[in-house]
Amino acid sequence: MHHGYLHARTAGIDIFVIHLSPFKYKHRQKEADIILNKAKKLIKKGKPVVILGDFNAYSPNNKSVLDSNASLLKSRRASDKKYSHVTNLNMAKFTLNFAF
Repeated sequence: MHHGYLHARTAGIDIFVIHLSPFKYKHRQKEADIILNKAKKLIKKGKPVVILGDFNAYSPNNKSVLDSNASLLKSRRASDKKYSHVTNLNMAKFTLNFAF
């Protein structure tokens, strides 16, 4: 995990507070899998789970807004090009595949 996460149980609810990688979409996907695997185990046991925090990701629900925001896409492309440690776009496009 790039920044890490907190997992707490209070009032019978398992809560994950996450901060996914701000620099690499592939790393975010791996981090999301870690959290989801832990959450799925709890859900199978009938425990309620809440996942919240900084996903550093774009929701599929925002696809139409993102597709129409040329200046944001231009900015993200420039950032990916300028900084070798940054790959937030997938083939120069927004990655919208989080299934939380």
